[in-house]
Amino acid sequence: MRKGSFHRRFICRAVLALGLGLLLAGCGQTLVPGAGQGTLNGLVVAGPICPVVSKTNPCPDRPVPNREVKIETSSGAVVATATTDAQGHFSVVLAPGSYVVRVTIVRGQIGMRQASPGNVSVLANQPVSVTIELDTGIR
Repeated sequence: MRKGSFHRRFICRAVLALGLGLLLAGCGQTLVPGAGQGTLNGLVVAGPICPVVSKTNPCPDRPVPNREVKIETSSGAVVATATTDAQGHFSVVLAPGSYVVRVTIVRGQIGMRQASPGNVSVLANQPVSVTIELDTGIR
């Protein structure tokens, strides 16, 4: 082996690994907020749940678990997806900007349509919250 050959191969491999790491990092959703990103926290609920709602029987909306949530740009491009947890919550780290939050409506599952708008503005280094209501159709 010639002198310096080992060092050249080491440097080439390091550069290749760094380039591959940067390429892969650009392909996925960031999981931890970085400088300049914001966190969108959401809650998906469905209601009404009861056919009759009154002061004595308020019947609050029910959290919707295991439901896919899509975060889109205003032009409709999906930039992230999440799934609600058992309490109907989800969280996504996003670049600052305006987004539309859409809940996937699944035939046979609670919620016939999205009743509340899912428009949200994400600011750098700040959390923002949104509650999405699904209409059950019970009246």
